[in-house]
Amino acid sequence: MGSREEADSIVRFQGFELNLRSGELRRNGTRIKLQDQPFKVLVALLQRSGEVVTREDLRHLIWPNESAGDFDHAINLAIGKLRNSLGDSADVPHLIETLPRHGYRFIGTIVPNEVKPEKKPSWPLRWKFLLIAALLLAAVAAAFLVDVGGLSSKLFSRFAAQAPIRSLAVLPLNSLSSDQEQDYFTEGMTEALITELGNISALRVISHQSVMQYKGTKKTIPQIARELNVDAIVEGSILRAGDQVRITVQLIDGRTDRHLWAGTYQREMREILSLQNDVAKAIATQVKVKLTPLQEKQLASAQSVNPEAHEAYLKGLYYVNRWPESESVHCIESFKRATEIEPTFADAQAGLATCYAVMPWTLPPKEVFPLAKAAAQEAIRLDANQAEAYAALGAVNMFYEWDWASAERNLLRAVELNPNRSFSRASYAIYFAFLGRTEEAIREAKESVLLDPASILMNRNLAFVYQLAHKYPEYAAQARTTLELAPNDGLAKWDLAWALALQGKRSQAAEQLKTVEWPMTRAVVLATLGEKEQASQSLKEAGTPGCLCTFASATVYSLLGETDAAIRTLEKAYDERDAEMVQLYANPAFDSIRSDPRFQALLHRMNFPD
Repeated sequence: MGSREEADSIVRFQGFELNLRSGELRRNGTRIKLQDQPFKVLVALLQRSGEVVTREDLRHLIWPNESAGDFDHAINLAIGKLRNSLGDSADVPHLIETLPRHGYRFIGTIVPNEVKPEKKPSWPLRWKFLLIAALLLAAVAAAFLVDVGGLSSKLFSRFAAQAPIRSLAVLPLNSLSSDQEQDYFTEGMTEALITELGNISALRVISHQSVMQYKGTKKTIPQIARELNVDAIVEGSILRAGDQVRITVQLIDGRTDRHLWAGTYQREMREILSLQNDVAKAIATQVKVKLTPLQEKQLASAQSVNPEAHEAYLKGLYYVNRWPESESVHCIESFKRATEIEPTFADAQAGLATCYAVMPWTLPPKEVFPLAKAAAQEAIRLDANQAEAYAALGAVNMFYEWDWASAERNLLRAVELNPNRSFSRASYAIYFAFLGRTEEAIREAKESVLLDPASILMNRNLAFVYQLAHKYPEYAAQARTTLELAPNDGLAKWDLAWALALQGKRSQAAEQLKTVEWPMTRAVVLATLGEKEQASQSLKEAGTPGCLCTFASATVYSLLGETDAAIRTLEKAYDERDAEMVQLYANPAFDSIRSDPRFQALLHRMNFPD
């Protein structure tokens, strides 16, 4: 049996219990999700049970500083969420009745508390509840008088002060359009908002790949925040109608499920870049982060863009995010279309540069790397602060030109301009790994995983860094982590098999090898295990026409002890400008032939350090 103080803080109605102190709502002992603003609305309705609480009453009490449009959205959203938590219906209400354009009324039955007095008779329930409500309203009045930090964040606060927000995730925007073919538009706009926020160095912003897993999720905000290790969550919706686009977003404290802010923004499609900036700037203001002068300048202005060009750009983002899947190649035509329609569209030029830069594992390197460089340089000419373009240019320097000094300068610039872009961090990590700068490589690779924890690419990249660093136990452990995220990922399966083989764990490696299907990757593991005949057979199977695997073949020859064949194949890879030649300095497959003068000559020609 609870104490008098505990009983006074609980309000019971039709199977529900509302704790006025903690804001917790339970039904038959099970906790039900109830965010901050729906909680405040429920308290206001319960306090005047059976009476009409007008929309204007609720506005003065909970949203005093909102504009009419923002308030309408906020109250409708809060009532909808409250009804959802209570299992109520607007059409057939049993708890909350709507009086159209006027207000709301609590029509349920409040149940008297069962706590018995020890000495004195308890007050009638209505007086007890009015006292609690009066105390809450007194706190509201005090907040009005001192106006500390804005009333909207103080009303009925579950905590005396909001903890600082230093990290956030933008959940996939919810499309309000019935046109399923517009999915690329919604996904692209989500990524664009992530990119805008990612430019803010004082915030850690989770990257696109990790948030897309929450599309249509039933998980709670605190659960998502815990999984992504962030302080706050941004969620919202987008509606495109004709030449107009409207975005509604809200900021929620992921630690408390407390609603902090909501806003609605509408622009013509031609001004969509300005809309993105305004949303990002508003969120930055709400989380109270300090912007650098450059960041303020970036968010203060944005060019108009042809709607058709922007649509093509969003399609390009959609496809490039599918890399390394075969459909990702369509990013080329989409980004090219955007740049042809709007030649001054720097984001589209940068997107085209990125698209070309990731294609040398699908298309001949000599064809696509020069195109990547041209697009990156054009993007930087249009916008000297284009982080994505610097990352693409750094990739060309590294994978194609073997210009290590330029690669470091451009990749560092990309990270400085947008420290939250996981792809740039990952590129910077492998730059260090290729040169044997192990500590820096691991640091950047771990940072890319922190920014994109659910990304298979980022997790596999960390495993790759451990491989090049010759840290085989860590290589195996990270391969297992990747497989937990993606049990069917072929590269992760191979990573684990090779990591075990490199440690001399023959039986475990052989068992894991049973899950590896690709002949070339099987050949690498078999050669490491000394299974020469089987490795040679797998290598023959891998050598199909059109296979861009010259460097990979050289790794097998080296592991088999066939030094002349390995050197000969590496010379061919050098002439082809095979993108994987950057591994020459650090890849463990070449440890046995590293001292060969011909191998050293190759390293010298590729400008590796002595």
